[in-house]
Amino acid sequence: MPDNNSEQRKKLNKIIRDIKENPPHVSFDDGDSIYAYGLITRDRVIELRELAASILPRDIITRLSEINVDVELNDLTPTSEAMAKLRALVPAIEDALSESIADFSSRFGFETEREIVHRTTAPPELRSKIVDIAYGAGMAPRDVRETVCRCLCVAPNFRTGNNEGMIAESRNLLAECVWHDVYNVIEAIYEDLAPDGREHFEKKINTVFRQEGIGWQLVAGKITHRGEEPFQVIAQAALEQLEHADLKTGGEEFLEAIGDLSHRPVPKLSGALAHAYNAVECVMQSVCGENGATLGKLIDRHKGTIPPPLDSAVRKLWGYASQYGRHRTEGKNPRAEEAELAVHVAAAVVTYLSKKAMVD
Repeated sequence: MPDNNSEQRKKLNKIIRDIKENPPHVSFDDGDSIYAYGLITRDRVIELRELAASILPRDIITRLSEINVDVELNDLTPTSEAMAKLRALVPAIEDALSESIADFSSRFGFETEREIVHRTTAPPELRSKIVDIAYGAGMAPRDVRETVCRCLCVAPNFRTGNNEGMIAESRNLLAECVWHDVYNVIEAIYEDLAPDGREHFEKKINTVFRQEGIGWQLVAGKITHRGEEPFQVIAQAALEQLEHADLKTGGEEFLEAIGDLSHRPVPKLSGALAHAYNAVECVMQSVCGENGATLGKLIDRHKGTIPPPLDSAVRKLWGYASQYGRHRTEGKNPRAEEAELAVHVAAAVVTYLSKKAMVD
């Protein structure tokens, strides 16, 4: 026997493709054209409502039920509003369909992240998926191609007029460009997407980053450094705690450190070290009430502010950051994993000190 649920999914997918790929043609001065457009829109909404009942979440069903399907002979406004709401729902419907057929690991929280292996590369597995993810977020193939070509400073092939050809052209360009341009394209696509498609795009791109062991993440439209999970948790906690404690200078310095780790095509490791330990110094000055003193002197004068023997470890890391960040010598450059470790420790220290500042 056929699986009715499966048949419903096929019909839902077809309607979604039609909404994205085959918008009705309408002439603003043709009443018949406006009326036909309204009927097509109404039929799509009604069919989606019928198919969604047993598959999609209640919030989507509610939003579908709120779409006005009244059709006016010479008034395009109701239909245009209905179609706009329908298009806005497409990413949510696609996400719901995807999640409802997710594999065992996804459903039960057993997904694993690959160890980060890509920092200064963009693997083929990422390049091949960007166009599809943008398309799924509601961006038309023509618009995806325009964004890709603009970022890569190449002219589109205007002889390619159909959707399949434009998608293939965008994929080919991404497959052949230098690695850091791939991430430039991701940022540009996010910027060019309609607001209701950005969350879908960001979520899917970050999923690929984790699955493929890529040391970047898309946050509010910007590609930023991504460390292993403990680093991410501690770095975010540090930024939030500094803001909560109203330690603006320390927060700005630590944000600069993360920005330097995120720099493309080559991370600014020395800058990340310098800014991270500037953040520690700024917060320590605030806690101790001594502006202008160096971190080393503050540790000496205010024993116990950082409890021993951790104070000794912080002093040595500050020395490391000074050697490789502030006062570099020819031929001595920090390694990426060493710089990330030092920034990781700095994040933990500023979190501790900023909490201490609030208590004291």
